[in-house]
Amino acid sequence: MAALLVASVLACTFAVWELWTSRRDRLESAAVATSNMARILALHAQTTFKAADLVLEDMVERAEREQLGASARDRLRDHLERVAGKARELHGLFVYDEHGEWVSTSLGRPVKANNSDREYFKYHPPRLLIRSLRTKPSA
Repeated sequence: MAALLVASVLACTFAVWELWTSRRDRLESAAVATSNMARILALHAQTTFKAADLVLEDMVERAEREQLGASARDRLRDHLERVAGKARELHGLFVYDEHGEWVSTSLGRPVKANNSDREYFKYHPPRLLIRSLRTKPSA
């Protein structure tokens, strides 16, 4: 009877130990997978922002070079439409003048709008920087 009790306790102890090590191994595996996923997502975000910055630099260079007369605005609009059409993630591309008035857009139609009240517009004019500003999405 004592031998049966000892065998039962040993069997239960072995089962608990096996469950515990299995749990620990799964947690370690999940931690590694989560860490790898976080690194991949961070790299993807960094690459996406870099691509967006390159597109914005190109837009600024074109807008400054072209002096934005009527025919230049048409060419810029066509270019913005092509670029935005290749990137589904973009809602649209926009070029503003120094007062926040829309000069050109990829939306395919003329728009009378002003964005001088936006955080990104207030950020850039005094700095004269050609780089993007990441802010919270507008409501």
